[in-house]
Amino acid sequence: MVESLVGGLLKRASITAHGELDADTNTVVLTETHTFDDGHSDTLRWTIHKLGKGQYTGHENRLEGDATGEQAGCAFH
Repeated sequence: MVESLVGGLLKRASITAHGELDADTNTVVLTETHTFDDGHSDTLRWTIHKLGKGQYTGHENRLEGDATGEQAGCAFH
């Protein structure tokens, strides 16, 4: 769901995702397709690298900067 800055629903979306692992380089290519209730769709293609134990960085060409994440058990944040 996309909400406005002052609250309230702007539109709904469903997301499908598919990832492929390259075990030799510790890299996952993750493709996310967001399909909104108005028929618009958008696709993001992330390249995610494992840096070390439980540490990751990700990049998507249309977004500025890199994302970072941490795995703790079965949770990822």
